[in-house]
Amino acid sequence: ARSPELRVLDLRRRVEEKNVDIARAGYLPTVGVRGGYSHYGVKRFDNYPDALQVGVNVDVPIFEGLRNLYAVGGAGKAAEIARIRHRSRTEAKRARVRELTARIAASDETAGLAQRRDAVSQERLRLNLRSDRGTLEEALSALAERIRDGRAAVDSGLDRVLLWGELRRETGTLAEAIVGPGASRN
Repeated sequence: ARSPELRVLDLRRRVEEKNVDIARAGYLPTVGVRGGYSHYGVKRFDNYPDALQVGVNVDVPIFEGLRNLYAVGGAGKAAEIARIRHRSRTEAKRARVRELTARIAASDETAGLAQRRDAVSQERLRLNLRSDRGTLEEALSALAERIRDGRAAVDSGLDRVLLWGELRRETGTLAEAIVGPGASRN
């Protein structure tokens, strides 16, 4: 519910529901009052130096030629479309949050494995360089493996941060998590 997309869709749904009420009110009589004041200035030489105007308009719909009926029907359809959009986007958002939560859980395991592989390749490189039995090709292979595993460990840590940020964005709490608790109220 805190996601900006869902808040906009919720507002749109509520506006459409109010439009249904407005369309239903078309069957009711209306009264309009209008008032005004006109001052033509001191240099005018006419019979009306100042003029007050008051207007009252009473509208009683006796037969509107089905205009109100169609207006209510159209507003009802627009409100239903807004409700369906809100509902479908909410379900899509929930599915996306579940997916991101599962990916974060999996990334914890992946990051742990990547760090262990990095530590193993670092140890293999250290042992290969210290022993006199290894060849230059084995040392270069161990160095390449160490670089690859080190990058994979850094990338898995970065993926966790990116997934966390995307999850926070989807739930509408990213600004609050970064700036502080007062950010979402502004």
